[in-house]
This record gives sequence, structure tokens and C-alpha cells, in this order.
Amino acid sequence: MRDPFFLSDTIGIFDSGIGGLTIWLEIKELIPHARTIYVSDNQNVPYGEKSRNFITQRAERITDFLIDSGADIIVIACNTATSAAIKHLRKSYNMEFVGIEPAIKPAAEQSANGIVGVLATKGTLESDKFKKTRNQYANGVEVIMQQGKGLVRLIESGDWDSDALHENLNENLYFINNRGVDTLVLGCTHYPLIKEQISRIIGPEVLVIDPGKAVARQVLRKMKKKMATETSTAQHKFFSTGSAEPLLKTLVKLGVNAPKVENVNL
Repeated sequence: MRDPFFLSDTIGIFDSGIGGLTIWLEIKELIPHARTIYVSDNQNVPYGEKSRNFITQRAERITDFLIDSGADIIVIACNTATSAAIKHLRKSYNMEFVGIEPAIKPAAEQSANGIVGVLATKGTLESDKFKKTRNQYANGVEVIMQQGKGLVRLIESGDWDSDALHENLNENLYFINNRGVDTLVLGCTHYPLIKEQISRIIGPEVLVIDPGKAVARQVLRKMKKKMATETSTAQHKFFSTGSAEPLLKTLVKLGVNAPKVENVNL
């Protein structure tokens, strides 16, 4: 039965963990009257190490939960899950889905020297969707790919100024200056949470791009015809399949007052 709290103007959002909150923030800013329901599948984080079939099964279970909760549109706030499951979900459900893909097109357009770096998970970089996007939009541009090994787990820990995270970033971002990259695409929704730390290492001269605002605009376009902008009251619910602590800590860091996270078994 649909939750009466979410009977209209509700945006469902899910990710393997806290990374999708970067998309949630952009949506909340652009569509301040919308209601949201966010699911962190942190019992299975990170998705980047999982098989395509596993991720698709998780996406189905979470989608079922979001629909039962009253979602009018679902945002797959995870690059890896988008690559693995969005095509299947669109075929299987009568529901609007908005996914995430690395922002190669704007990066290629804005790069001054034609050398673009992409920092992403293994699952994203090896996906057909990523390869298709790269081939379509990176003509005449060199795209250097780097797998962010271990980054998601470190970000999920909540200690974004730890020595371990700093060492990991130094290792993963070495290619930026070494290969002359002038534009960096953040190809995982977790990474914008540490955008400040990334910028400190690569320097202000490297343009950093993430797709958050573009995703929010896409959600607005899809919802515009049916959103009751004058009557909706912005309310937000958060669920976690594992420990609630990472989500709670991150919401507080993002300025959410007294957030509540419910556990859900999916």
C-alpha cells in the first residue's frame, strides 16, 4: 500500500550509499517544494565491485519499494547502477527513470587543451553505456580514465580529512598533472562530497565537473507537467538497508537539521 505521506510530487532517489545525496541536494535546491524519499543501499556498498546482475536485482527491489512508497519518478543517483540497470528498469516498469552518466560531453566542450580525465568506479568505466558516451562525445578529445580504487569506502566512513583518504586521492589523482589533464569529470556521485579535497590536490587550474545540476534539471523537466508547485510541502524521508550512521552523519554535514533515517530490509 502506498504511504499516504507520499501521494503526490514525490521523487524517489537511490544509491549504494551516501553519494546520491549530492544529487538529492541539487534536486532540493532546484525543486524546493518537492517531496523526496531516499534509499541508501549501504548494506551492499560499493556497487562498483558488484556484478551487473546483482546490481540489477538490487535496483528492482529498491524500485519496488519506492513505487510502493508513492514515488512519481525515480532517480538512479549512482553511475554504476545507471550503467548496469536503467535500460532494464525502463523496460520493466511504467515509471520515469532519470539516471547518471559521466559528464563527458560538457567536459569535452570546456576543455582548453583537449585532455579530459574521468575518475569513476570499475563498473562505470567498463560499462557499455560509458563507452558509448565516450565515443559519442569525445571526438578529438583525449579521455584518460582512472578507477577510484577504495574511494567510495573511504567516503562512506565519513572522515573526509583522514590521512587514508588524502593518500588515496594523491595516488588516484596523480594522472591529472602527469598527463596534462585540464578538465576532470567526477564519474561517481560519492566524489562531489570530497570535491574540496580533490581541488586542493589537483589545483584550481583544473576544471572539475559533476552532473548533479544537470540531473536536477532533467528531473524538473520530467516532473514539470504534474507538479503542484503551489500546494506541495517539501518533506523528505531517508532509508538505509544497513547502518543508518553514514547517512545520518552526512546529512548533518550537509546542514540537515535533526535528520531521521529508518532502516529497511530489502
